[in-house]
Amino acid sequence: MTLRTLKLGFKVAPVVAWAELTWLHRWARHPEKVPLEKRYKKVRKFIRRVINLLELDIKFNNVNLLNNQNKCFLGLSNHRHYIDPLLYIYYSEKPISFVSKKENKKLPLVKDVLSVLEVEFIDRDDVLTQVKIFKKIANRIKNNELTYFIFPEGTRMKNHEQIHTLPYKEGAIKPAYWAETDIIPCVSYGTDYLTKKRHPELKKRNVTVEAIKIYRYEKIKNIKTMDLMPQIEKESNDKIEQLVKECLSRNRRKQ
Repeated sequence: MTLRTLKLGFKVAPVVAWAELTWLHRWARHPEKVPLEKRYKKVRKFIRRVINLLELDIKFNNVNLLNNQNKCFLGLSNHRHYIDPLLYIYYSEKPISFVSKKENKKLPLVKDVLSVLEVEFIDRDDVLTQVKIFKKIANRIKNNELTYFIFPEGTRMKNHEQIHTLPYKEGAIKPAYWAETDIIPCVSYGTDYLTKKRHPELKKRNVTVEAIKIYRYEKIKNIKTMDLMPQIEKESNDKIEQLVKECLSRNRRKQ
């Protein structure tokens, strides 16, 4: 554990502890007793406060692509750090949730946040369970109940030196086809620097998140997932390359 991690921990701990003691754990035990919109608004306010303490310079491009949709959709994103999902909550005014690995159900505090947000958990080694969960979220999206984000790499990128994503799994976009809804791929870069040493040329730790484009269901419904996903993956990696340049260009120290 680095000195920076300890420093951030001391800053964030009081905010987290207060939320857990006053409302978070109670709501997590019985989320059905509190309307989704109220839960999301409260969690979003809490997450925004926590992220603002992390000393990151965050820029979100094309944020209106998420906030201006009239119906629920399927969001996609690469995954480089644990806080990646929180960034989308930070900027999404409308309720969103996620598909997460089942191991996260055991993490203290995290499991309460996930429960309040109605996150769905999957066993990455059990394909049948994954299909069942994907059909469940497809129904919720189709009924305009809740937007879900999926991380199509299937796991977090652990090689911080690698810029491009791991291969996107085509099954991740099945829920959009079943729900007959749109897909909005997003990408992020820079969250790796949350706890590791800052780039020596930069004054701050820069993070950029971008919603790339909308894949309208009417235009993709006749395209096979095995053909569409490589296109989404390529566009995502092309955008990540741009984000790397953008991150390194902001707040650069004077030479």
